[in-house]
Amino acid sequence: MTKDELDAIMARHAATDQGKWILLPPSQGVDLCWHVSNWDDTFAIRCVGFGNSPNSPSLEHALFVLHSHDDIPTLLKEVEQLSALNALQAQSIKDLAEDVKQAQAERDVLAEWLRDASDVTHWMPLPEPPKETE
Repeated sequence: MTKDELDAIMARHAATDQGKWILLPPSQGVDLCWHVSNWDDTFAIRCVGFGNSPNSPSLEHALFVLHSHDDIPTLLKEVEQLSALNALQAQSIKDLAEDVKQAQAERDVLAEWLRDASDVTHWMPLPEPPKETE
Protein backbone atom coordinates (compact mmCIF):
# COMPACT_ATOMS: atom_id res chain seq x y z
CA MET A 1 0.00 0.00 0.00
CA THR A 2 1.38 3.35 -0.97
CA LYS A 3 1.56 6.46 1.21
CA ASP A 4 -0.96 8.16 -1.10
CA GLU A 5 -3.44 5.31 -0.58
CA LEU A 6 -3.00 5.50 3.20
CA ASP A 7 -3.38 9.28 3.11
CA ALA A 8 -6.61 8.94 1.11
CA ILE A 9 -8.05 6.51 3.67
CA MET A 10 -7.04 8.83 6.52
CA ALA A 11 -8.64 11.79 4.73
CA ARG A 12 -11.92 9.90 4.19
CA HIS A 13 -11.97 8.93 7.86
CA ALA A 14 -11.14 12.47 9.00
CA ALA A 15 -14.09 13.77 6.94
CA THR A 16 -16.55 11.64 8.95
CA ASP A 17 -18.26 12.62 12.17
CA GLN A 18 -15.87 11.99 15.03
CA GLY A 19 -18.51 11.62 17.74
CA LYS A 20 -20.05 8.43 19.04
CA TRP A 21 -21.45 6.00 16.46
CA ILE A 22 -24.48 3.84 17.28
CA LEU A 23 -26.63 1.31 15.44
CA LEU A 24 -30.36 1.89 15.72
CA PRO A 25 -32.85 -0.98 15.67
CA PRO A 26 -34.17 -1.61 12.17
CA SER A 27 -37.48 -0.32 10.93
CA GLN A 28 -39.80 -2.90 9.49
CA GLY A 29 -41.27 -2.94 6.02
CA VAL A 30 -40.18 0.51 4.84
CA ASP A 31 -37.47 -0.10 2.25
CA LEU A 32 -34.03 -1.60 1.93
CA CYS A 33 -31.93 1.56 2.28
CA TRP A 34 -29.37 2.61 4.82
CA HIS A 35 -30.37 5.70 6.76
CA VAL A 36 -27.84 7.79 8.59
CA SER A 37 -28.66 10.48 11.11
CA ASN A 38 -26.51 12.82 13.16
CA TRP A 39 -27.82 14.08 16.48
CA ASP A 40 -25.43 16.44 18.20
CA ASP A 41 -22.30 14.35 18.68
CA THR A 42 -23.91 10.96 17.98
CA PHE A 43 -23.82 9.40 14.53
CA ALA A 44 -26.67 6.88 14.10
CA ILE A 45 -26.84 4.16 11.47
CA ARG A 46 -30.11 2.41 10.75
CA CYS A 47 -30.48 -0.28 8.17
CA VAL A 48 -34.12 -0.25 7.28
CA GLY A 49 -35.75 -3.59 6.64
CA PHE A 50 -33.32 -6.13 8.13
CA GLY A 51 -34.50 -9.54 7.06
CA ASN A 52 -37.60 -8.31 5.22
CA SER A 53 -36.37 -9.73 1.93
CA PRO A 54 -33.58 -11.98 0.69
CA ASN A 55 -31.76 -8.84 -0.56
CA SER A 56 -31.91 -6.92 2.70
CA PRO A 57 -28.63 -5.99 4.38
CA SER A 58 -27.70 -8.18 7.29
CA LEU A 59 -27.03 -7.13 10.84
CA GLU A 60 -23.42 -8.23 10.25
CA HIS A 61 -23.13 -5.61 7.47
CA ALA A 62 -24.50 -2.90 9.74
CA LEU A 63 -22.15 -3.87 12.57
CA PHE A 64 -19.21 -3.86 10.17
CA VAL A 65 -20.04 -0.31 9.07
CA LEU A 66 -20.60 0.76 12.66
CA HIS A 67 -17.29 -0.62 13.92
CA SER A 68 -15.29 0.47 10.89
CA HIS A 69 -15.22 4.02 12.26
CA ASP A 70 -13.12 2.81 15.21
CA ASP A 71 -11.38 -0.07 13.43
CA ILE A 72 -9.94 1.97 10.55
CA PRO A 73 -7.78 4.31 12.69
CA THR A 74 -6.53 1.31 14.67
CA LEU A 75 -5.60 -0.51 11.48
CA LEU A 76 -3.99 2.59 9.98
CA LYS A 77 -1.91 3.07 13.12
CA GLU A 78 -0.77 -0.56 12.87
CA VAL A 79 0.13 -0.05 9.19
CA GLU A 80 2.17 3.04 10.13
CA GLN A 81 3.99 1.14 12.90
CA LEU A 82 4.72 -1.82 10.62
CA SER A 83 5.91 0.53 7.87
CA ALA A 84 8.27 2.24 10.31
CA LEU A 85 9.54 -1.14 11.50
CA ASN A 86 10.01 -2.22 7.89
CA ALA A 87 12.04 0.93 7.15
CA LEU A 88 14.17 0.34 10.25
CA GLN A 89 14.82 -3.26 9.24
CA ALA A 90 15.65 -2.19 5.68
CA GLN A 91 18.22 0.26 7.07
CA SER A 92 19.65 -2.46 9.32
CA ILE A 93 20.03 -4.74 6.31
CA LYS A 94 21.82 -1.95 4.39
CA ASP A 95 24.14 -1.36 7.36
CA LEU A 96 24.82 -5.08 7.68
CA ALA A 97 25.57 -5.35 3.95
CA GLU A 98 28.08 -2.50 4.32
CA ASP A 99 29.68 -4.27 7.29
CA VAL A 100 29.96 -7.45 5.22
CA LYS A 101 31.64 -5.53 2.37
CA GLN A 102 34.12 -4.00 4.81
CA ALA A 103 34.85 -7.40 6.40
CA GLN A 104 35.39 -8.92 2.95
CA ALA A 105 37.81 -6.12 2.03
CA GLU A 106 39.75 -6.67 5.27
CA ARG A 107 39.80 -10.41 4.60
CA ASP A 108 41.19 -9.78 1.12
CA VAL A 109 43.96 -7.55 2.53
CA LEU A 110 44.89 -10.21 5.09
CA ALA A 111 44.84 -12.90 2.42
CA GLU A 112 47.22 -10.78 0.32
CA TRP A 113 49.55 -10.35 3.30
CA LEU A 114 49.54 -14.11 3.86
CA ARG A 115 50.34 -14.74 0.21
CA ASP A 116 53.24 -12.27 0.41
CA ALA A 117 54.50 -13.92 3.58
CA SER A 118 54.28 -17.44 2.20
CA ASP A 119 57.84 -17.32 0.86
CA VAL A 120 59.33 -16.27 4.19
CA THR A 121 61.40 -19.17 5.42
CA HIS A 122 62.69 -17.73 8.64
CA TRP A 123 60.97 -15.50 11.15
CA MET A 124 63.16 -13.24 13.16
CA PRO A 125 62.41 -13.00 16.86
CA LEU A 126 61.30 -9.67 18.23
CA PRO A 127 63.89 -7.75 20.22
CA GLU A 128 63.60 -7.71 23.99
CA PRO A 129 61.55 -4.82 25.28
CA PRO A 130 63.53 -2.12 27.05
CA LYS A 131 63.96 -2.59 30.76
CA GLU A 132 62.28 -0.12 33.01
CA THR A 133 64.49 2.08 35.08
CA GLU A 134 63.69 2.85 38.63
